[in-house]
Amino acid sequence: MLLVLFSTAAKPLEIARLVVSDYLSEDGSVREASVLRANAAINSKERPLFFASTKVVAAVDAYLGERIRRGQGVKDWTKFGDLSRTAGCF
Repeated sequence: MLLVLFSTAAKPLEIARLVVSDYLSEDGSVREASVLRANAAINSKERPLFFASTKVVAAVDAYLGERIRRGQGVKDWTKFGDLSRTAGCF
């Protein structure tokens, strides 16, 4: 998650407030240009968030894959399409 911190300039609490839909579209593709929601931002102001770095995408994918593998917070993930790209272990 350090790569996300450095590449997005988001603060740790803002990163903790991210949800899967901030990172993935419903078809499972990465949102290269996203938005840090006002309710997730420390200053309560929406701002751009970019996931354009291949290293950041690989790190977030690995994190999400581990969450899927462990069954943590996976209740509604089916709405994001095929997450096998993210899980890497399916």
